[in-house]
Amino acid sequence: MRTRLLLVAGLAAVAVVVAITLAPSEPRRSGTNNVPLAGPVASLPPGAAACQREDVPEQTRVVRLHVDAADGRPRPVVRVGDDGASGRRVRRVADGTVDVTLARDAPEGSAEVCVRNAGARTLDVLGYPTGERRGRPTGPIAFDYYRAGSESWWQVAPAVAQRMSFGKSGLLGGWALWLAVALVLIAWALAARALWLIGAPER
Repeated sequence: MRTRLLLVAGLAAVAVVVAITLAPSEPRRSGTNNVPLAGPVASLPPGAAACQREDVPEQTRVVRLHVDAADGRPRPVVRVGDDGASGRRVRRVADGTVDVTLARDAPEGSAEVCVRNAGARTLDVLGYPTGERRGRPTGPIAFDYYRAGSESWWQVAPAVAQRMSFGKSGLLGGWALWLAVALVLIAWALAARALWLIGAPER
């Protein structure tokens, strides 16, 4: 009997921990260009812009970039794609890190991503310096991409399942994650049944 009580308590505790872990809602990243933050790569006077070609993830609504923290009120404008899906609403995440919300989801796939300085002071955008031009460092800009609003892990589970299939055999589609979860649950159920039988009182 004691074994059965411990089994029930253990399963309940696991369920509570999983629910609490997956429940918090926060902004979820849709992707990144994996450019390290090593220093300034674009120095933009007021009105100037810097563009680079990017593989933009689907459902991207927010573009995160990093600027010189010395600029107290950075005003970058981000445009994604030739159709002008742009964003002006800037939210400071931390010193030097800002999120620019696009007016609508960015076009998925290869697109030109541009940063324009709408402020009154020079804006230094950060990324990975690979060279110099006119005495100033140049290189790729670091971008992170986020989905709209805040979501829990429960809500983004379908997107996670789809991404797990990227770069793998065509036999492993988005269903592979759900199959793995099902196999784990079956294994847990079999183990729980075995423990339940072990804890059965002797007759």
